[in-house]
Amino acid sequence: MKSHPKTKRPLDSKLPIHLTLRAHRSCLRAPATLAKVNSIVQTTARRYGFKIYSYVNVGNHLHLLIKMSKRCRWAAFIRDLCGQIALSVRRTLGFAVKESFWLFRPHTRVVRGWRRAFQVAKSYLYLNQLE
Repeated sequence: MKSHPKTKRPLDSKLPIHLTLRAHRSCLRAPATLAKVNSIVQTTARRYGFKIYSYVNVGNHLHLLIKMSKRCRWAAFIRDLCGQIALSVRRTLGFAVKESFWLFRPHTRVVRGWRRAFQVAKSYLYLNQLE
């Protein structure tokens, strides 16, 4: 990984979180993997009690606007989500196992507020989807 974190990523169980996962290659939106990646995101969030407000698959990265039920479930959720997506895409497209799939660590940002900040985050995800 390129980053060397000195502190934990910000998390909050009472406010929505903008999560970004970036892959090395633009393979998340390939016709062979699109449906599988979407179903993995939905089932993993349901399994860990996360609510998805908005989800965008851009191709080389994913944006999620989520709310977690309990903070203690975060590590298991993110580990399960990233691992399942990486394994599924590698199996489908036949990538080498030696190269890492994700470019960066999962990036999170707490959306401070349910009115204006939440709408700005949702519109940002929508704009990213259009591009």
